[in-house]
Amino acid sequence: MPQAPVNGSSKVRFGPFEANLPTGELFSNGKRIRVPAQSFQVLQMLLDHPGDLVTREQLRSLLWPSDTFVDFEHGLNAAVNRLRDALHDSADRPRWIETLPRRGYRFIGTIEPSVEPAAPPVAPKPPEAPAQIQPRPLSWKAAAWAIGISLSVAAILAGYFLRPHSEASAVTLSPVPITSYPGVETSPAFSPTVPALLLPGTVIRLPAVKVLICMSKPSGARHSSA
Repeated sequence: MPQAPVNGSSKVRFGPFEANLPTGELFSNGKRIRVPAQSFQVLQMLLDHPGDLVTREQLRSLLWPSDTFVDFEHGLNAAVNRLRDALHDSADRPRWIETLPRRGYRFIGTIEPSVEPAAPPVAPKPPEAPAQIQPRPLSWKAAAWAIGISLSVAAILAGYFLRPHSEASAVTLSPVPITSYPGVETSPAFSPTVPALLLPGTVIRLPAVKVLICMSKPSGARHSSA
């Protein structure tokens, strides 16, 4: 199974080469190079341990299960040789893969930092507008109560402003002297037949109006009206 690279990246760059570990592809200057699957597995294990020895036994366990009977020595040599051909490398003058006789192999190249494409910036989410509280429609019972109260108030106001005022306006009465004859102001009397005021030796006819006569006598005074 594919192993994770030492730098945690899915792509490993060295020189003009780039190994895409999840897909098992090798590129040189952006162009894909055909590499057998077992040769790429050897490259991946070497890249996972740059500068360290990878034994032949480790590579055998990687390429062939324990219950597989195969010419291990010939098969491993063939896989490494095909890998060197793809990398334009040489066992005599290695640039990428060094052979440690009877022990294994070691990656001696320089692995460049892999630059992953930056994620696009996430635009800030605009603040949500506060939810508007919709007025609840009045139920028919509430509407009936409101109408009833309004009609009652209108009826009370109409009755107050439109009712007739039966109270009579206050009348200010001013005393008016009936006669100017001195000595005859006493013992007045009203005629029972005609509107006239009877004084001693004098008859004073009165208009057909109500008259309030104030007697000037201190005691026993009385008020008469006609």
